[in-house]
Amino acid sequence: MNHILRYGIDSSIHLESSDNSVWVANETPENVIEAPFKATVGSLGSPLDYPALDRCVVPGDRVVLALGVAVPGVDQIVAATIDQLLRAEVDPEDITVLKPFDDGVDCSQLVPDDVRSKISQEVHDAKDPDRLAHLAITESGEPVLLNRLIADADFVLPIGCCRDADDAGYFGAGDTIFPTFADKKTIRQFRAPGLLDQGGKVKKRLIRQVGQVGWLLGAAFAIRVVPGPAGKILAVLAGETNSVEKQARKLYDSAWQVLPDGESKMVVALIEGSAEEQTWHNIARAVEVASRFTENDGAIVICSELAAEPGPALALLQWAGVDARDSVLKQISKDRHYDVLTTTRLLRVLKKHRVFLLSQLDQAYVETLDFVHVESEDEIARLVQQYGNCVVLRDAAHIAVKT
Repeated sequence: MNHILRYGIDSSIHLESSDNSVWVANETPENVIEAPFKATVGSLGSPLDYPALDRCVVPGDRVVLALGVAVPGVDQIVAATIDQLLRAEVDPEDITVLKPFDDGVDCSQLVPDDVRSKISQEVHDAKDPDRLAHLAITESGEPVLLNRLIADADFVLPIGCCRDADDAGYFGAGDTIFPTFADKKTIRQFRAPGLLDQGGKVKKRLIRQVGQVGWLLGAAFAIRVVPGPAGKILAVLAGETNSVEKQARKLYDSAWQVLPDGESKMVVALIEGSAEEQTWHNIARAVEVASRFTENDGAIVICSELAAEPGPALALLQWAGVDARDSVLKQISKDRHYDVLTTTRLLRVLKKHRVFLLSQLDQAYVETLDFVHVESEDEIARLVQQYGNCVVLRDAAHIAVKT
């Protein structure tokens, strides 16, 4: 049987097997949305368990669109949302698009120029106390500090993306606002490596805190995107925050849950899509998912078009060397850079498995990070022959492993 395995924008590898040595564990969902702008308009006009957007705002309201991290199709969703706000007679000068960090991407690029010149576009600064506001005190006695624009707004509309519920950096319905737009100290708490422990108390406690802050803020309306393959979209949902989360979770799990059929000696994990999908976060997520399909001491092969340099935590491993892996783990746990969970994921798996990486990075660079560099599909075919059997995971970074 000839298996065509796609990764990146339009790259692919071909694996042939005369027996059942190659098993494709999942097929990516095909019912993607071709027109996210139109889908967003429809969802805002008929939201889940909440009045339509044009009944939630009035002229003179200060509106903040709080953007989450790595939301597919965000430029079309922002454009559609602003279009609907203008139809509700919200003044463009009263609309702010707030991003968690500066990624160099203009998320309002599809907004008409005459409107775009009037709306505000801001980037969150967790270190500047003048740009933070005290919202309340949590049940545990912790002060809640949020971006002042959010605290002062008349209407806040978070636009986030649903992820695997077991992902260490996913905290449910309210996480687009908190901790995303909180102060530096709070954000560091949500980067604790203990979040990687399945069913851990740390994550349960933080999820409760996210729920409390959402209630205190009164942000009851939300947009949630359900991601599809290769950076596409399966659904754009809008409405009451918990109802939206519940429906998004149902759609996500239906599309991406995979039940392992035993463990394999080798797993090939594919990452499809453009540069927005070819990230170290998705590499680490794919490695983590693949490890749950792999025997101890088995091999994991990641097929990607990754070209990005690692973040500060992973770069520390490159600088210190793989022999200093344990000390690196201790140091990044203390520093808590933005990529601490990404790096910790990778280091944990690298202790148990050989990880091969097909990417656009050069060999010397890859090997300083303790990966085995892969140059071509011929090398992957030889690995399949060497290990005897192989499981393939399509769009592995999205997979929710069913237990």
